[in-house]
Amino acid sequence: MSKRSRSEPAARRTVRQWLGELSTGVKAAGGLAVAVAAIAGLVFVFFPDWAPDPTPEEGSAEFSEPTLEHPVTYGQYLDRVEIPRDTSTPEELRRPGAIAGVQLAVKGYKDEGLPLRWYVLDEGTHEIRDQQSKRHVFTPDRNDAGFAWPVWVPVPDGPGPFRVVLQIYPPGAKPGEPGIVPLDEARTEAFTGEGT
Repeated sequence: MSKRSRSEPAARRTVRQWLGELSTGVKAAGGLAVAVAAIAGLVFVFFPDWAPDPTPEEGSAEFSEPTLEHPVTYGQYLDRVEIPRDTSTPEELRRPGAIAGVQLAVKGYKDEGLPLRWYVLDEGTHEIRDQQSKRHVFTPDRNDAGFAWPVWVPVPDGPGPFRVVLQIYPPGAKPGEPGIVPLDEARTEAFTGEGT
């Protein structure tokens, strides 16, 4: 028998050959691990309440792509969200605005208040032209929750263009403070101001 010359390439083993050379014990342990993982996955599919709760580091909040409808008067907005008009003046009901709508999906954060914020950004000057006047908080009642958030904003004076910016923050955060980073942010398409 002659030895293989140095210039002759070594024979390459296929994956099948390599697996064939593994011991029976290693193969059995690997098969058992796969079976246990598959069963555990199915258990959590059929019994989602048995799944471990995500830790705060694993929590997430994500907006869908926001929608924008413009122009919509304040009165039309009240009708859509089924709020009585009788507490508003006729001038308030006729005020032109826009509805920004977004879906929010939250994982983790069960029973924790997540502050929400919206503001109207002037794309030309980069200034905030309007923003919410009171604090909004979403508190999920389970670890996998979602909700729809329709926001009516008055159309600012001036040509614009404007965008509505929607944000969600971690529990305990104070939206708008310097250095506070939102969990997620969504921006509507641009729209023009009053009289344009």
